[in-house]
Amino acid sequence: MSQHRPLAPQHALVILGWWLVIVGLLLVASTPRREPDRDPALPGAPTATAIPTAKPFPSWDREASSAASGNPSRAVPHALEEITRQGTLWWAAESFGAAYLAIPIGPGHRVTVCGPADCVELVSTDAGPDLERQREGRIADVAVGLWERICGVDRRFGGCPGSWSVQ
Repeated sequence: MSQHRPLAPQHALVILGWWLVIVGLLLVASTPRREPDRDPALPGAPTATAIPTAKPFPSWDREASSAASGNPSRAVPHALEEITRQGTLWWAAESFGAAYLAIPIGPGHRVTVCGPADCVELVSTDAGPDLERQREGRIADVAVGLWERICGVDRRFGGCPGSWSVQ
């Protein structure tokens, strides 16, 4: 017959501590995240504002695309002049340059970038943000000085709602 020894007090505390850690992690995982750019309860955070946009999103025109590509089953968007994106603008470090702008369609496009505070006309200098960030809603990386002007807040807020459209 085996004898059971009582649990030492320090072992009971360790078990209780781990149990509290697990419960705490579960609570944190189920708590909704607060976004500083959308939460006016945080001091200094901008409030949600309407984002000015120049043009609507491109439409898909099968007849126009089939004439251009020779393939009726393949649809392509209208010309770049009609591309507009809305989402989150993010700042890029000073080391990228004062006029840095990365958008998914690549460098060399004249675009208007708008945020809650201002609109700025720029020429894109790079392709980006990376695909994972785009899936999270990021539409552009902007030089930090321009980002602060467009968004109207300090860079410590990280991202702000905005849009860009090809001119």
